[in-house]
Amino acid sequence: FTTNIMAFDVPFQETMGFPTSAEEVDGLDNGMVGPTIELALECKVLYPWTDELPKDIFMEYVLNYANLNEGRTNWRPLLVESLKFNKSA
Repeated sequence: FTTNIMAFDVPFQETMGFPTSAEEVDGLDNGMVGPTIELALECKVLYPWTDELPKDIFMEYVLNYANLNEGRTNWRPLLVESLKFNKSA
């Protein structure tokens, strides 16, 4: 199941949504990918200033759940809550 995962990501395959057993189809509902996409799209709708963000930037840096060798942690809910708290955002 780990043939398509970089070696440094193997220990984190479950949090990334990759299957760890033959019983899982794709595992995406178990990891961070689904919630990350939901939060990114929620913010796109909630904050009008995101309309000024070019689509390629949104797709590469906002929607994407990780960039290069960034640690796979679920930090986005904290950021979303901070934006909700800051009424000027």
